[in-house]
Amino acid sequence: MTGVQDRPSGDGALESRPPGDEAPLTLPTTLTPTSEHAKHWAKAYRTGIASGASSVLSTITAFPLDSIKTRMQAYGYRYRNFTDCVQHTYKSEGVRGFWRGALAPVFSVTAVRMTSFSIYQKAKYKYSAAIGKATGGDEPLVVVNRPGSSPTLATMLCFGAAGATAGSLITVLSCESFSSQFPNGLQRAESYV
Repeated sequence: MTGVQDRPSGDGALESRPPGDEAPLTLPTTLTPTSEHAKHWAKAYRTGIASGASSVLSTITAFPLDSIKTRMQAYGYRYRNFTDCVQHTYKSEGVRGFWRGALAPVFSVTAVRMTSFSIYQKAKYKYSAAIGKATGGDEPLVVVNRPGSSPTLATMLCFGAAGATAGSLITVLSCESFSSQFPNGLQRAESYV
């Protein structure tokens, strides 16, 4: 058989096809992304998408000010004032100097905020369902979404508890990462305070 190449057919056997007779690569329709799949995915993860995007944007926007503040705290004796620090940074490092070291805070702050907002979102729905079941009335999320509605004790309790839950869990996660930076635990960390 001249001009015929053996190719695996997928089941362990070899399939013979003439060169240039390639079958087009097609994906099953269930795996092909469509605008409906994208909309469904975006709606399901809207809290994470929104909090992540806003966190990245706010961190990148505010980082130059934080960078200047840190330089002035660490090397304040070198600079006369804020403007002098900005000018010195620009002359010595260029525009990139204002964002030097920004990558780690972008990732860490974004991760914390995405986690916090996701916990808040889940807790809000859980507390709303629990309050609705306990009172036998409308859930706080139903009440707050009515046009012209005012906050009630149930809505404030629901959203306050959800915020406290998110804040508590994020604090525990943040303390864990903070304490892992100090091998001797909090005794060593207190010596820095």
